[in-house]
Order: sequence, then C-alpha cells, then structure tokens
Amino acid sequence: MLYPTHIAAGALAGAMVVKLTSAPPKLWPLIIGTSMLASLVPDFDKRGSKASRTVPGSGFIIGAITSHRGFLHSLAAIALLSAGLYLFWPGLPKEVLFAFTAGALSHPLVDTINPQGVQWLWPLNVKLSLARILPWPFSFTTGSKIEKGIFQPMLWFLTVWLLLGDKVKSFM
Repeated sequence: MLYPTHIAAGALAGAMVVKLTSAPPKLWPLIIGTSMLASLVPDFDKRGSKASRTVPGSGFIIGAITSHRGFLHSLAAIALLSAGLYLFWPGLPKEVLFAFTAGALSHPLVDTINPQGVQWLWPLNVKLSLARILPWPFSFTTGSKIEKGIFQPMLWFLTVWLLLGDKVKSFM
C-alpha cells in the first residue's frame, strides 16, 4: 500500500492504543505520532520507499539482505524491534511502546489486503493475502482508486471517530 495509507493505518492503531490503555490525553500526540512513524518501519526493506529515503542507504542495505514484504513485515521482526525499543529505552511509557508495536503491526496488516501478500511467518516462505479468500473490492492493489478514495479516508474517519466519538455524542 501507499505511504499515506500506512500513515492513516498507524494513526488508527495509535487511537486504538489510546482507547485500550485509557492513556491520559497529554500522551495522545506521542502515542499517535509513534504509531504513525512505526507504521513506516517495515518499508525500510524497499529501496526508494519514503521510509528508506529518510535514512540514506538503508533501503539498499536492508533490501540486499531481505525481500520486500519479507522479514521486516513479519511477526518475528516486529517482536524483535519492539523488544529492542524496550531494552534501549526502559523508561518509555508502556502506552508508547504499545503504540510502536501496534503501528508496526498495522503495516503488514494493511499490506495483507494486497494480492502480493506478506510473509507474516518468516522464515517460512509463505505470503499471506486476503485476496486469496476475499473478492474485490475487499482486496485491492497498491495505489488503486479504492485504496486512495475509500480505504484511506475510512482509516482517517475511524481514527477520529475512535478518539472523539463519545465527545461528539455529547454535543447532540
């Protein structure tokens, strides 16, 4: 999927962390920002992606070691990255750590909609894709009109609704 779709999915993942952990409002920007950034981490394996361009050479190096939608899109990689973040920064609020994990997980989850699939269970060379079990329009290709015109706005709507839905009800 496209960069803006992953950002939107990361924002929704952050909103879910906010709700599930009952995080104080002062942490909301950090939680949602962390999950949005984390949603881009799996694309460090793709040369030319927005993520790999932020760290020059990373897409070339990581792309030489692993395939796109391979290791960095797997449960193993996300668990290792989350554990590494916890070990590197033990004082990090748990909500922010959860946001990193949720944001990183949102990336392969969204990519699973794509017919190309994701290697969730790396090192097993099996790519899982919802396109194998769900018909169009529930699975679609990267950059399609459905992704840009329906899916991205839906993710943003759900994010706002999740964060502010109960507050909107009080105005009615």
